Amino acid sequence: MNKLPLEFTPFIHLIDQFDPLQLIFPYYLCLMLVEDGQMQLVETLPGESGLTCIFETTASNRFSVVKPPISKEIEADLIEQLREILTENGL
Repeated sequence: MNKLPLEFTPFIHLIDQFDPLQLIFPYYLCLMLVEDGQMQLVETLPGESGLTCIFETTASNRFSVVKPPISKEIEADLIEQLREILTENGL
């Protein structure tokens, strides 16, 4: 965790309550990239660990990410925090 820039501290505190962390960050980063038009969500499949989302990049690369089981309210907070971090840092 200490390798992330300080700008991610508010986001990390918000998601710190979830386990495992590695499921949360990639999923919400993917949502932000979908919002930015850099990839799209092409399919959602049920699985043992929850929903598996298949994303496709603009270069036609596909990969899957498990959607973390959290409430819509916390999801909205996470997306807003990540959006602010990325915007403030010109990303």
